[in-house]
Amino acid sequence: MQRINMQSLIKKTFLLVFVIVLCILLGSCGESVSYSAAPPSNVISPSYADPSQNLFRFTTAEDLNTTGTVVYYKIYTDESKLHQDRTAIMSKGTDSNYGPRITWMTEQLKYKKMNGEDILIQATNSNRNVEIRLSDETSFTAAIVVAGTQTGIPERFNHQNFNFSNTYYPQSETDFEGTQTSAGPWYVAAFAFSIISENGVSSPQQGPLKYLGCVRISY
Repeated sequence: MQRINMQSLIKKTFLLVFVIVLCILLGSCGESVSYSAAPPSNVISPSYADPSQNLFRFTTAEDLNTTGTVVYYKIYTDESKLHQDRTAIMSKGTDSNYGPRITWMTEQLKYKKMNGEDILIQATNSNRNVEIRLSDETSFTAAIVVAGTQTGIPERFNHQNFNFSNTYYPQSETDFEGTQTSAGPWYVAAFAFSIISENGVSSPQQGPLKYLGCVRISY
C-alpha cells in the first residue's frame, strides 16, 4: 500500500512540475520581445504671426512594429487654459511610463482623434515628414501632407472641418472648451503618438506621446 501511495505521489509531483513548466513556457511565448518605442520627432512649433507657419509639423516614428500615427486635438478659446491643460498632461507619468499622459488627455480632458480615425497616418516603415494645416488662411488651404504628398483634409472627430466662420463655429461639441463665440479666435492643441503592433501582443500598443504645439484659427 505504501509503495502504491509513493508511486501516486511521484506521479502527482511530476504532473505538477510539468504543468508549472508548461505555464512558464506559454507565458513567455505570450510576452512581447523587449521593445522601446520612439515618439514622433522634429516638431516645428507653429507661429500665429506668419500664416505660412500656422500649422503642425513633425516626423513620424516608424519601424516594422509600427502600424501608424494617431493625432489627438482639442479646441479652446482661452489660450492660457490650453497651456494649463498641456502642462497637466505632461506632468502625468514619465517619458518611459507615458500611459497616464494618454489616459489623462483622452479621458479627463476629452481630447479627440483628428478625423475620427484610429490611425490618421498609415505606416510605411519609414520615418516621414508630416504637415497638418487645419484651416484655409490667405493663400494656404487646409491639408494633411505626408512626405510631400497630400493625403487628405483634416477634420474634427465628427467629420466637420476647421474652417470656422460667423455662422459655423464650435459650440457645445465635446472637442471644444471655452466661451462660445462667432468672432474667434480659436486655438487648437494637438498631440501625436505611434500605434505599435509587436509580435506576440494581441492588441495594438500606444507609443510615447508628443506635443505638436497649438495653432490659431480666425477669419
